[in-house]
Amino acid sequence: MEAKKVFGWVEPQEVRIAALQALEGLDPDWVHDFLPKSGIDMEDFTLAPLEIPVTSKFVRQRRHHRVRLKKSVKAVCTNLKEGCSLEVKTASLTGGVATLSRHLTPGTQVQLRFQVGMRNFQVTALMRDSRAQDMAFEIVGYNLDERGKYRRMLAGSLNNNANGHAASEDELIQVPAGVAGSR
Repeated sequence: MEAKKVFGWVEPQEVRIAALQALEGLDPDWVHDFLPKSGIDMEDFTLAPLEIPVTSKFVRQRRHHRVRLKKSVKAVCTNLKEGCSLEVKTASLTGGVATLSRHLTPGTQVQLRFQVGMRNFQVTALMRDSRAQDMAFEIVGYNLDERGKYRRMLAGSLNNNANGHAASEDELIQVPAGVAGSR
């Protein structure tokens, strides 16, 4: 966490965020002292994995809060024979729910290119179960740079909610990443 090089940090930002989130469970006082000088935004830190309940009958490797996006984000499938576009309404670091321009069979692996303003980033995802016009997707691969862009997109939807303040953990939509429905 503390290792610096001449122009920045030794470790990539996404690795540092994950390490800081893990350290919060081990030494919250150290994290509280280090966070202001860490170069990590509080919004990025807020998108931490959910705790797994002790009574859970199954374990997911990581579950994250779903965030209702301020405005829908467009994505395009780049690896299919026929083009397919998505309009993502809610998302987490591990997936989301989108309206598709055509039906895809659950289990289909797709390359999604997101278009957010001037930024584009790409992820590999599996399409999951569907409800009416919407379909869930689970992200199964992206590099650290792409993950950072995706995190900033989600964190941007946390900023300045209707009350004019950053969303607290209690205000996040608490839907496990593997569940297609949202509130």
